[in-house]
Amino acid sequence: MYGPRNFGKKKDEAEKIAKHALELIKFPVDLYDKSPFILSGGEKKMASIAGILALESDILVFDEPTAGLDPETRNKVINLFKELNQNDHKSIIVITHDMNIVNEYAKRVLVMNDGKLAFDGTPKDLFSLNKDIVKDSHLDYPDTYKIADYLNKNCNMQLDITVKNIDELYEEIIK
Repeated sequence: MYGPRNFGKKKDEAEKIAKHALELIKFPVDLYDKSPFILSGGEKKMASIAGILALESDILVFDEPTAGLDPETRNKVINLFKELNQNDHKSIIVITHDMNIVNEYAKRVLVMNDGKLAFDGTPKDLFSLNKDIVKDSHLDYPDTYKIADYLNKNCNMQLDITVKNIDELYEEIIK
């Protein structure tokens, strides 16, 4: 309720907005009134995301929203972002060092290096055409890229290294 209250919402309205945000992220009802100090790391992260959603903004900015999350909660967060973007038409800006997320989910990538914009384009263009930017910006390649590249070099394969996820890589290997 903190965000809505700071933006002038009355207590009852702020509570309704906060509960709706918690429902959106499928936060357990039995944790609604618990102190944040007893929540797990993943629960704290989800509660903070609900707090951002309660602001009801059309543009949402998240800094490392999946850092420290287990794979199940990570996928839950990413799928929530996809739903908010596709169903609610919210713009989602994610600041992350996780190139697997960038490769699989981002439509547009901005790479900052020394406070300057070093790249603006698609993940495919970043990882396949801009190796110097990846290196100079101290970025890693997505796991699927590294696996496909390894197989191409060591197993005499000709895989498309720009696949977005493990399922696409599997299909590429089967071909």
